[in-house]
Amino acid sequence: MVAASLKITLPNEKITFDQIHTAFANSSHGKFLNQAVRYGRYQEVAGLAKEAWVALLGPDVNNLEHMTFTDGLTITFLNSCSQAVKKGNHNDAITFSPDEAVKLRLTARIHDWGESIKGHYDITFADKTIQDEEAEHKALQRILRSKTRAVVTNKEDENALVRLMRTALKEIATDRTTKLGKAFNAIERLGYLSTGIKAFEVRPIQEKKVSEGLAWLTTDVFLNQIEMLCSYKVSYPPVEEFLQHHKITISDAFNDLPEEVFKYYPAEKRDSMKNRFTQVRKVWFASF
Repeated sequence: MVAASLKITLPNEKITFDQIHTAFANSSHGKFLNQAVRYGRYQEVAGLAKEAWVALLGPDVNNLEHMTFTDGLTITFLNSCSQAVKKGNHNDAITFSPDEAVKLRLTARIHDWGESIKGHYDITFADKTIQDEEAEHKALQRILRSKTRAVVTNKEDENALVRLMRTALKEIATDRTTKLGKAFNAIERLGYLSTGIKAFEVRPIQEKKVSEGLAWLTTDVFLNQIEMLCSYKVSYPPVEEFLQHHKITISDAFNDLPEEVFKYYPAEKRDSMKNRFTQVRKVWFASF
């Protein structure tokens, strides 16, 4: 299986993931997300305009292109798992059929569509609750059919695609207990960590306020992602590979991130966040 070449097979035709993305991007919902940024509270500290923020950190911080970025991570994840299976690792958690791979890639391409609806704009990872995710995906359900009509040419295929999208949202994007839901959660966390690492790498050459915003972003990402990814690396070879590839940078960040960034947390949470960071740092250095 070559993950990048997969298509979605419907009763009467095959469609590509780019077709789905283009249909959404050209809609009012897609145009809204294209004007929005992720990691907004760190951007505010940095004092950068949206365009400068995206130019500095890349497509993952553009709310529309984030989904294409996540699909790229999903392709890499699937290919790495496939290679591990070929080498003799037959763990069911990393053995994905073409149908499962299609569902993972589709989830990557549509999982944040709900944020284009008023009241469901991007919420920082640490602040997002299960209730937030459920509300976001209920909102997303309402726009699925209108977007599929821009891609397929008949009602039978439209209904099939809507069913597939609903499955992707219900069983993968919002349910981390399923095989595919857990895998997608690992992929999303790799995305967060990738941007956290990027922020640390570009931080030294920035002016003070920008540097502080980037340092806070990296600190918050580490707080929310490192411990779980260290757990996931046991099951998922691509997680192990990613962490090994970036272990020097991550270790440097744990040692170099300034303590002053904790001032951006609410006063009543600062001590607990500092303690939590120390705990996560211990987990990291015990793992690598």
